[in-house]
Amino acid sequence: MLPVKWDSYSTLHGDWRIVAHQEDFAPSGMENVLFTYGAAAGSCRKVDYLDRESEISKTEAEELPDYSPEGELRIKRELLKKLP
Repeated sequence: MLPVKWDSYSTLHGDWRIVAHQEDFAPSGMENVLFTYGAAAGSCRKVDYLDRESEISKTEAEELPDYSPEGELRIKRELLKKLP
């Protein structure tokens, strides 16, 4: 299962604040979690969980999930699946 790309602007309205920060955070098992953006050949990019980017071919990009946040309805559906 891939991580959900969460966009607080479209899913949770209200006041958000950073209440904590962990230095040198390095989750395990994320090395191969990649996303893509850019539609035209020569402009396709892959992005890892730390927001590091590199250029890839259009063929490679077609194998990766899009690097765009999920909408509010999709997030709510995913959260409801997790409830007991």
